[in-house]
Amino acid sequence: MKKLYTIILLSIFIFTTNFKVAENIDMHNMQIRTIQCYPNPATSFINFEFATNTEKQNYTLAIYSFIGNKMSEVSVTTSKIVLTLETYQRGLYVFQLKNKAGQIIESGKFQVVK
Repeated sequence: MKKLYTIILLSIFIFTTNFKVAENIDMHNMQIRTIQCYPNPATSFINFEFATNTEKQNYTLAIYSFIGNKMSEVSVTTSKIVLTLETYQRGLYVFQLKNKAGQIIESGKFQVVK
């Protein structure tokens, strides 16, 4: 019984030390993320970085307050967008990356703390 316990603990240790998850992979859907936002929580600005060639896909980035008000909408023309948060109040916001047809490609959330 003692050997079995030792083997189980050793297996857990090996599994947890060798198991690394990349930050840009959604393990639930096994999809590579197209967009990353940082810092989160944000205070005065937030950065949105897009995967390679995203600017050629005619995507738009829409930001909504948690109650559904559209805060801004920006065409993705570069691989990085810096959004200033001067008019944003403290709270939770949702971003959506949409294609030309209006379909949501990816979404996420970020928090503003002031």
